[in-house]
Amino acid sequence: ADSQIFRRVLFRRWALARCALVVVPSRLLERLAREVWRLPAERVAYVPNGVDVARFSAPARDIAPGFARRPGELVVGTVAPLRPEKNVGRLLRIFATLGSSPPARLLVAGDGIERPALQQLAGKLGIADRVIFTGQVAPEHVLGTFDIFALSSDTEQMPNALLEAMAASRPVAAVNVGDVKSIVCEENRDFIVERDDGPAFAGAITKLLHDHEQRRTLGRKNHERVVGVFSQERMFAAYSEIFGVDRAH
Repeated sequence: ADSQIFRRVLFRRWALARCALVVVPSRLLERLAREVWRLPAERVAYVPNGVDVARFSAPARDIAPGFARRPGELVVGTVAPLRPEKNVGRLLRIFATLGSSPPARLLVAGDGIERPALQQLAGKLGIADRVIFTGQVAPEHVLGTFDIFALSSDTEQMPNALLEAMAASRPVAAVNVGDVKSIVCEENRDFIVERDDGPAFAGAITKLLHDHEQRRTLGRKNHERVVGVFSQERMFAAYSEIFGVDRAH
Protein backbone atom coordinates (compact mmCIF):
# COMPACT_ATOMS: atom_id res chain seq x y z
CA ALA A 1 0.00 0.00 0.00
CA ASP A 2 2.80 2.41 0.88
CA SER A 3 4.57 1.76 -2.43
CA GLN A 4 1.32 2.37 -4.31
CA ILE A 5 0.84 5.71 -2.55
CA PHE A 6 4.44 6.65 -3.31
CA ARG A 7 3.96 5.84 -7.01
CA ARG A 8 0.81 7.99 -7.08
CA VAL A 9 2.71 10.88 -5.53
CA LEU A 10 5.53 10.55 -8.06
CA PHE A 11 3.07 10.41 -10.95
CA ARG A 12 1.20 13.49 -9.75
CA ARG A 13 4.42 15.43 -9.30
CA TRP A 14 5.41 14.53 -12.86
CA ALA A 15 2.00 15.14 -14.46
CA LEU A 16 1.00 18.26 -12.56
CA ALA A 17 4.38 19.89 -13.08
CA ARG A 18 3.31 20.31 -16.71
CA CYS A 19 0.11 22.19 -15.81
CA ALA A 20 -0.11 25.95 -16.00
CA LEU A 21 -2.52 25.93 -13.05
CA VAL A 22 -3.97 23.27 -10.77
CA VAL A 23 -7.41 24.02 -9.31
CA VAL A 24 -8.37 22.21 -6.10
CA PRO A 25 -11.74 22.23 -4.28
CA SER A 26 -10.47 21.85 -0.71
CA ARG A 27 -7.87 23.35 1.61
CA LEU A 28 -6.59 19.84 2.30
CA LEU A 29 -5.83 19.31 -1.39
CA GLU A 30 -4.31 22.78 -1.54
CA ARG A 31 -1.83 21.78 1.18
CA LEU A 32 -1.12 18.48 -0.58
CA ALA A 33 -0.51 20.26 -3.86
CA ARG A 34 2.06 22.55 -2.29
CA GLU A 35 3.71 20.27 0.25
CA VAL A 36 3.49 16.78 -1.30
CA TRP A 37 3.12 17.37 -5.04
CA ARG A 38 5.60 20.28 -4.71
CA LEU A 39 3.74 22.77 -6.83
CA PRO A 40 4.62 26.45 -6.40
CA ALA A 41 1.91 28.47 -4.67
CA GLU A 42 1.27 30.65 -7.73
CA ARG A 43 0.27 27.56 -9.74
CA VAL A 44 -2.32 26.32 -7.25
CA ALA A 45 -5.80 27.85 -7.03
CA TYR A 46 -8.40 27.01 -4.40
CA VAL A 47 -11.96 27.11 -5.72
CA PRO A 48 -14.47 25.50 -3.37
CA ASN A 49 -17.39 23.56 -4.75
CA GLY A 50 -20.57 25.54 -5.15
CA VAL A 51 -24.15 24.42 -4.69
CA ASP A 52 -27.35 25.47 -6.45
CA VAL A 53 -28.86 27.12 -3.39
CA ALA A 54 -32.29 27.67 -4.93
CA ARG A 55 -32.65 23.96 -5.70
CA PHE A 56 -32.29 23.01 -2.03
CA SER A 57 -33.56 26.08 -0.15
CA ALA A 58 -37.13 24.90 0.40
CA PRO A 59 -37.10 21.08 0.32
CA ALA A 60 -40.46 19.37 0.67
CA ARG A 61 -40.91 17.69 4.03
CA ASP A 62 -41.53 13.97 4.49
CA ILE A 63 -41.63 12.87 0.86
CA ALA A 64 -38.70 10.44 1.11
CA PRO A 65 -39.53 7.11 -0.59
CA GLY A 66 -40.72 4.43 1.81
CA PHE A 67 -40.95 6.82 4.75
CA ALA A 68 -43.91 8.00 6.81
CA ARG A 69 -43.16 10.11 9.87
CA ARG A 70 -44.63 8.94 13.15
CA PRO A 71 -46.05 11.44 15.67
CA GLY A 72 -43.29 13.13 17.68
CA GLU A 73 -40.55 11.41 15.69
CA LEU A 74 -37.27 13.01 14.60
CA VAL A 75 -35.13 11.93 11.67
CA VAL A 76 -31.36 11.68 11.43
CA GLY A 77 -30.36 11.33 7.80
CA THR A 78 -27.42 10.94 5.49
CA VAL A 79 -26.99 11.08 1.72
CA ALA A 80 -24.14 8.98 0.37
CA PRO A 81 -23.17 6.33 -2.15
CA LEU A 82 -22.96 3.15 -0.09
CA ARG A 83 -19.27 2.47 -0.53
CA PRO A 84 -16.69 1.47 2.11
CA GLU A 85 -15.07 4.91 2.40
CA LYS A 86 -18.41 6.50 3.31
CA ASN A 87 -18.53 4.24 6.39
CA VAL A 88 -22.29 4.36 6.87
CA GLY A 89 -21.72 1.39 9.17
CA ARG A 90 -20.18 3.83 11.65
CA LEU A 91 -23.39 5.85 11.61
CA LEU A 92 -25.50 2.72 12.14
CA ARG A 93 -23.40 1.73 15.15
CA ILE A 94 -23.65 5.21 16.62
CA PHE A 95 -27.39 5.35 16.04
CA ALA A 96 -27.80 2.01 17.82
CA THR A 97 -26.34 3.56 20.99
CA LEU A 98 -28.82 6.45 21.14
CA GLY A 99 -31.62 6.41 23.66
CA SER A 100 -35.27 6.06 22.77
CA SER A 101 -36.24 9.58 23.81
CA PRO A 102 -36.91 11.51 21.74
CA PRO A 103 -38.01 8.81 19.29
CA ALA A 104 -35.87 8.92 16.15
CA ARG A 105 -35.26 7.01 12.97
CA LEU A 106 -32.26 6.95 10.66
CA LEU A 107 -32.80 7.55 6.95
CA VAL A 108 -30.03 6.43 4.60
CA ALA A 109 -30.40 7.89 1.11
CA GLY A 110 -28.20 6.29 -1.51
CA ASP A 111 -27.28 2.96 -3.00
CA GLY A 112 -24.17 0.93 -3.68
CA ILE A 113 -22.24 -2.27 -3.08
CA GLU A 114 -22.42 -1.91 0.71
CA ARG A 115 -26.21 -1.83 0.94
CA PRO A 116 -26.80 -5.57 1.65
CA ALA A 117 -24.10 -5.60 4.33
CA LEU A 118 -25.46 -2.42 5.91
CA GLN A 119 -28.99 -3.80 6.02
CA GLN A 120 -27.63 -6.94 7.63
CA LEU A 121 -25.70 -4.83 10.15
CA ALA A 122 -28.85 -2.89 11.05
CA GLY A 123 -30.51 -6.23 11.82
CA LYS A 124 -27.61 -7.39 13.98
CA LEU A 125 -27.67 -4.11 15.88
CA GLY A 126 -31.39 -4.49 16.54
CA ILE A 127 -32.33 -1.28 14.75
CA ALA A 128 -33.70 -2.61 11.45
CA ASP A 129 -37.14 -1.24 12.31
CA ARG A 130 -35.63 2.22 12.91
CA VAL A 131 -33.54 2.49 9.73
CA ILE A 132 -34.88 3.26 6.26
CA PHE A 133 -32.77 2.63 3.17
CA THR A 134 -34.32 4.67 0.37
CA GLY A 135 -32.05 3.56 -2.44
CA GLN A 136 -30.92 6.07 -5.05
CA VAL A 137 -32.93 9.25 -4.75
CA ALA A 138 -32.47 12.94 -5.59
CA PRO A 139 -31.15 14.75 -2.49
CA GLU A 140 -33.85 17.42 -2.63
CA HIS A 141 -36.44 14.66 -2.17
CA VAL A 142 -35.04 13.61 1.20
CA LEU A 143 -33.29 16.58 2.80
CA GLY A 144 -36.57 18.13 3.89
CA THR A 145 -37.29 14.98 5.89
CA PHE A 146 -34.07 15.25 7.91
CA ASP A 147 -34.03 17.02 11.25
CA ILE A 148 -30.27 16.42 11.41
CA PHE A 149 -27.82 15.70 8.61
CA ALA A 150 -25.08 13.24 9.59
CA LEU A 151 -21.82 12.46 7.81
CA SER A 152 -19.66 9.52 8.88
CA SER A 153 -17.10 9.13 6.08
CA ASP A 154 -13.55 7.92 6.57
CA THR A 155 -12.33 10.35 3.94
CA GLU A 156 -13.71 13.44 2.20
CA GLN A 157 -12.43 16.60 0.60
CA MET A 158 -15.38 18.95 0.21
CA PRO A 159 -18.55 16.85 0.23
CA ASN A 160 -21.34 18.16 -1.98
CA ALA A 161 -23.88 16.32 0.18
CA LEU A 162 -22.85 18.52 3.09
CA LEU A 163 -23.26 21.71 1.06
CA GLU A 164 -26.68 20.56 -0.12
CA ALA A 165 -27.79 19.83 3.45
CA MET A 166 -26.61 23.26 4.55
CA ALA A 167 -28.44 24.89 1.64
CA ALA A 168 -31.54 23.05 2.89
CA SER A 169 -31.02 24.65 6.34
CA ARG A 170 -30.09 21.43 8.14
CA PRO A 171 -27.91 21.27 11.27
CA VAL A 172 -24.95 18.92 10.90
CA ALA A 173 -23.36 16.24 13.07
CA ALA A 174 -20.27 14.82 11.39
CA VAL A 175 -16.79 13.42 11.74
CA ASN A 176 -13.90 15.78 11.13
CA VAL A 177 -12.58 14.75 7.73
CA GLY A 178 -11.37 16.89 4.84
CA ASP A 179 -12.68 20.45 5.05
CA VAL A 180 -15.91 19.51 6.86
CA LYS A 181 -15.27 21.48 10.05
CA SER A 182 -14.35 24.67 8.22
CA ILE A 183 -17.30 24.37 5.84
CA VAL A 184 -20.11 24.46 8.41
CA CYS A 185 -21.01 27.67 10.20
CA GLU A 186 -18.90 28.52 13.24
CA GLU A 187 -21.70 27.66 15.68
CA ASN A 188 -22.03 24.17 14.17
CA ARG A 189 -18.35 23.29 14.62
CA ASP A 190 -18.89 21.95 18.14
CA PHE A 191 -20.87 19.12 16.50
CA ILE A 192 -17.99 18.06 14.24
CA VAL A 193 -16.06 15.39 16.12
CA GLU A 194 -12.90 13.38 15.67
CA ARG A 195 -13.33 10.43 13.37
CA ASP A 196 -12.69 7.67 15.91
CA ASP A 197 -14.54 9.27 18.83
CA GLY A 198 -17.80 7.33 18.81
CA PRO A 199 -19.11 8.69 22.13
CA ALA A 200 -18.57 12.26 20.94
CA PHE A 201 -20.40 11.55 17.68
CA ALA A 202 -23.30 10.00 19.59
CA GLY A 203 -23.27 12.97 21.96
CA ALA A 204 -23.42 15.48 19.12
CA ILE A 205 -26.43 13.77 17.57
CA THR A 206 -28.15 13.38 20.94
CA LYS A 207 -27.67 17.03 21.84
CA LEU A 208 -29.20 18.13 18.56
CA LEU A 209 -32.11 15.71 18.92
CA HIS A 210 -32.96 17.28 22.27
CA ASP A 211 -32.70 20.94 21.23
CA HIS A 212 -35.21 22.11 18.64
CA GLU A 213 -34.17 25.74 18.85
CA GLN A 214 -30.52 24.92 18.31
CA ARG A 215 -31.40 22.81 15.29
CA ARG A 216 -33.26 25.76 13.81
CA THR A 217 -30.47 28.22 14.57
CA LEU A 218 -27.71 26.04 13.14
CA GLY A 219 -29.79 25.24 10.07
CA ARG A 220 -30.38 28.93 9.39
CA LYS A 221 -26.73 29.85 9.88
CA ASN A 222 -25.55 26.96 7.71
CA HIS A 223 -27.86 28.20 4.95
CA GLU A 224 -26.47 31.72 5.30
CA ARG A 225 -22.92 30.40 5.09
CA VAL A 226 -23.61 28.48 1.87
CA VAL A 227 -25.19 31.56 0.30
CA GLY A 228 -22.26 33.73 1.35
CA VAL A 229 -19.35 31.40 0.60
CA PHE A 230 -20.31 28.21 -1.24
CA SER A 231 -22.93 29.19 -3.80
CA GLN A 232 -22.78 27.97 -7.38
CA GLU A 233 -22.66 31.59 -8.54
CA ARG A 234 -19.48 32.22 -6.54
CA MET A 235 -17.89 29.07 -7.94
CA PHE A 236 -18.75 30.08 -11.53
CA ALA A 237 -17.33 33.56 -10.93
CA ALA A 238 -14.08 32.11 -9.60
CA TYR A 239 -13.63 29.85 -12.63
CA SER A 240 -14.55 32.68 -14.99
CA GLU A 241 -11.81 34.80 -13.45
CA ILE A 242 -9.28 31.97 -13.81
CA PHE A 243 -10.12 31.44 -17.48
CA GLY A 244 -10.58 35.12 -18.27
CA VAL A 245 -14.21 34.70 -19.24
CA ASP A 246 -16.60 37.63 -19.13
CA ARG A 247 -19.84 36.02 -17.92
CA ALA A 248 -21.86 39.06 -18.97
CA HIS A 249 -21.43 38.08 -22.63
